[in-house]
Amino acid sequence: MFKKIMIAIILVLVLSSAALAETFTLKPGFNFISFTSATTITPSGFKALNASIEDMYLYSAAAGSFLSLSEGTLTSLAAGKGYIVKSLASSNISVTVSGSSLGTLGNINLKSGFNLVGFSKLPAAGTFTQLMNAYSFIQGLYKWNAAAGSFIQVVRESGVPVKIDGTDPSFNAGESYFFNLTQDVQINFDGTSILMGANIVPPVVEPSENPFAGTYNGTFGAPQGTFVITVTTQGTLAANGANNSNVPPTLISGSGTVTNAGAADFSIKLNNFHKFSGTFTSSGASGNFYETDGVTVKGSWQVTKTGGSN
Repeated sequence: MFKKIMIAIILVLVLSSAALAETFTLKPGFNFISFTSATTITPSGFKALNASIEDMYLYSAAAGSFLSLSEGTLTSLAAGKGYIVKSLASSNISVTVSGSSLGTLGNINLKSGFNLVGFSKLPAAGTFTQLMNAYSFIQGLYKWNAAAGSFIQVVRESGVPVKIDGTDPSFNAGESYFFNLTQDVQINFDGTSILMGANIVPPVVEPSENPFAGTYNGTFGAPQGTFVITVTTQGTLAANGANNSNVPPTLISGSGTVTNAGAADFSIKLNNFHKFSGTFTSSGASGNFYETDGVTVKGSWQVTKTGGSN
């Protein structure tokens, strides 16, 4: 009997720890939302949470039109998508939806033109202009302002993001926004930043793993020099250190790139610029560096992760 009671208690604890509840505050009119948990609720079930909820909508970028609960074309709900909820209430109402912890969403496909993008996760704080500066294929971003009954817009004019309303909105988990894109792309929220591109491969190096510290060894003994390397999510590499082949040692700096596959390619000025190449993993990197001709191997380099989790 005691064993059965203990098993029952453990099951209750496991199930209750996995369960999540998220609350939406719905303003009068339209609300742009996204689920931050894995939910099984249906559109009709969501509407039944409050009598003031009139309808729910999902924008289909492929069709260029809306699916809706009232028309019977919206039949399911899921995280990783954006939805519009219309409330007939004269003041704010709150509804609570149960779900479970959200796992990996993976790459989400977006179409050229307008897309309603749901932010079920927010890897890092950011604004509309920051994302548009990072990705030139974003033509415009739009956030619904329920109080004004209109969109706050940041659009690209002559290649530059322009805050039409003088405001640069921040992204928030649990909200959705319209993206206007010049091409088909993917978006990914699973890492430490928002990634977008034609075919996203999660980066080998995450910013949280920086910095990487190590040495390079050439014809001038070992080590010829020391350096510290950092890599951004977009794969931009920066290096700073010292060249011991000069007396006294001189400061050095370098720049280059790291691909999603981990291939590193950068240059550092010792006395003249030298090419460095190699391969990164989440724990470190190593490779060769070359004479100024970029072909003859001069020595080797290696770094290990000194930041982040080990």
